[in-house]
Amino acid sequence: VRKKGLSLNEIGLVYAVYPFAMFIGSPIFGLMLPTMGSKYMIWAGLTLEGGCSILFGFLNWISDKRIFLVLAIVLRFVQGLGAACYVTAAYSVVASLFRQSIATTMGVIETFSSLGYAIGPPIGGLLFTIGGFILPFTIVGSIMVGMAPIMAYFIPISKSIAVCLGTMTLTFLEINYAIHIKKLNLTYLQIGMVFLIPAGTYALIAVITGMAADRYGYRQFLIAGLVIMAISLQLLAPAPYWKIPLNMWLLVIGLVIYGIGTNFLFMPSFAELLNVAANKKIGDNLATYSVASGLFKAAQSFGLIIGPIIGEALIALPKLGFPWTSSILGCVLFIHALLISCFILSEKYANRRQSKFYENDNEIKQALLQKKSTKESTEYVKDSVKDIIAEQVKEITAAMKE
Repeated sequence: VRKKGLSLNEIGLVYAVYPFAMFIGSPIFGLMLPTMGSKYMIWAGLTLEGGCSILFGFLNWISDKRIFLVLAIVLRFVQGLGAACYVTAAYSVVASLFRQSIATTMGVIETFSSLGYAIGPPIGGLLFTIGGFILPFTIVGSIMVGMAPIMAYFIPISKSIAVCLGTMTLTFLEINYAIHIKKLNLTYLQIGMVFLIPAGTYALIAVITGMAADRYGYRQFLIAGLVIMAISLQLLAPAPYWKIPLNMWLLVIGLVIYGIGTNFLFMPSFAELLNVAANKKIGDNLATYSVASGLFKAAQSFGLIIGPIIGEALIALPKLGFPWTSSILGCVLFIHALLISCFILSEKYANRRQSKFYENDNEIKQALLQKKSTKESTEYVKDSVKDIIAEQVKEITAAMKE
């Protein structure tokens, strides 16, 4: 891409348009899903993204800079729409088929996603070495197009802000951390291995985290994930107020902790979103799953968009740089964890007060019913006594007449 004479801003635009399309498309496809059906949306989404990936490989044949830039942006945008289409449908299918173990199922999915992120760059580099720019896009796109009907055949018919913040820090580190750790004099291979640490950690514990979240509750893991990520962002820089120089041990520990934190945050988030919808009587059906999956992916995509923007804007400030920016983002995550905790506590307090009110109300009703029953019984006795006395008076009167 750089060989075409594009500036860094133009390259950033090509990258950013993909998550922007997902941000726009995910809620829309979530609303369309109950009508279109998950099977056909997965088929269409995979075909759309795969086809655009193949076409993207042929952009290398275009020499004109402006045409190359416009077509790259258009293809990336359509790729993002395709991804929003099939990912939204996939999440709703998972929610529909595995309602009682969503987090566990998501753990399995995220394990293979992390493996894909880990092995993707080496395989892509190998294909690029063998066949140049066109080969990686052609092979990956062809696989996606070929898998689309197979995936569709085997599928039965049928707290977002935290996710956004977590994704924002993820893209912030992806773009800036390699530059920050150059002071350790690492080779490109070592830098690549560094980025395998959080992905590998994520993949190793994804299924275990999902099973634990299904058993012990989703909110605890979500809050713990935010706090752990906040701590890791303080270690990765490291925070300037700690007065500790960056070293390899600190880097490895920070990335392992970051992988654990992202796992704890992302695993239960979708399941918790569905729980909230069910508890609020919004619904517990395919339509609800579709909208929820759309909102979930929109939150992730929005984080992908604002992560580089906010990160680069803060790093560009003379007195901040990467260490202070990383520390500030960590503090933001920690504050959000506190806000969620306060919300949960207030919700529990409100539910307790409401249940206590209902208990008192039931006690009052029982007392009133008992009082009413006693009053009715007393009146019945009085009426019975009156009837007996009236009968006796009649009998005495009749006897005196005789």
